Amino acid sequence: MRYLILILCLATGAASAEQVYRQVDENGVPTFSDQALPGAEKVKIEEPVTFSDDLIHQEMDRRQEEKEKIEEQARNVSYTIAITDPANDSAIRDNAGNLTISVQLQPRLVDGHRAELHMDGKKIRGLSGTESVQLNNVDRGTHQFSARIVDRNGRILAESNTVEVSVLRYSLPRKQPK
Repeated sequence: MRYLILILCLATGAASAEQVYRQVDENGVPTFSDQALPGAEKVKIEEPVTFSDDLIHQEMDRRQEEKEKIEEQARNVSYTIAITDPANDSAIRDNAGNLTISVQLQPRLVDGHRAELHMDGKKIRGLSGTESVQLNNVDRGTHQFSARIVDRNGRILAESNTVEVSVLRYSLPRKQPK
């Protein structure tokens, strides 16, 4: 172990030395020196690996330019989004409160933009694009649905038509206390 430490110390210091020589005595113990002793052999010292951060800065600049280009393309996208089913002023009878909302979106979402489905003015779920969304246990009554596309800062890029749907569910009359 001590030989390994000695070798490492000499190797790190060798970066500034001209030449290093290795000599092994009759007991097999190696000795390192910067002077050529009788029977010593030259130790091949490889040039130290040097690192320049210019390449990293160039790569970071390239990635930043790509990111800015993608963001510029995202700002120039013009979306259309619409709720295609059910129709406005529909009445859906389902005692379990199941309702399917179909949303159509064009073009596909770009990175950093997301689509959302809203019910009665509140976001109820995210959308991945054109899809049908199954809602369960929707309360009886009339609800307003809309969809929108927002950027990563929450700015609305496009908004759908508002669809009003009445969910009809059977309800039992409450018994009056005696």
